[in-house]
Amino acid sequence: MTEGDRFTQLVRNVIDQTMNSLGAAGRLWQFGGAAVLDIPGTNIMAVDLPMVPKVYEAHRSNLNVLRKSSLDWSMFCPGTMIDAPNGEPTKGLRLSVDQWPVQRPSYTYLLPKAVLAFAFRQKMPELTISYEDAADVISSNLDRNGRFSRRRVHHALLSRK
Repeated sequence: MTEGDRFTQLVRNVIDQTMNSLGAAGRLWQFGGAAVLDIPGTNIMAVDLPMVPKVYEAHRSNLNVLRKSSLDWSMFCPGTMIDAPNGEPTKGLRLSVDQWPVQRPSYTYLLPKAVLAFAFRQKMPELTISYEDAADVISSNLDRNGRFSRRRVHHALLSRK
């Protein structure tokens, strides 16, 4: 069994246990990587780009299991996570639903996927968030059938370009 297989089995177990304990419509927040977010202006996920590590295929598998479930799920899809410098959540975040919270460079519309992969690799620093920010977004959105129900979520600082 590969690490990806273990991870997807673990998530399946979490989903099953959530349904057993909270009911079929129970609320669940799951983590996935930013690679399972759609690229703005496309119908493809970042995991489908060349040069994206295949480890993110397990995140896509987990997303597919969530989508097939009856749970009221949300998937938080961060980039790199770090400690907040002051230990507090950041004010002034932009939230993104189902796609990356960064502008797609205009030159990528005319060039192949490899260039798009390179462009988004350059955008990865903008996807860095703090653990405190992630906890704040999740804890502020625990209600059933809320604005992130059955959606993928990410956020970034408003001041980043």
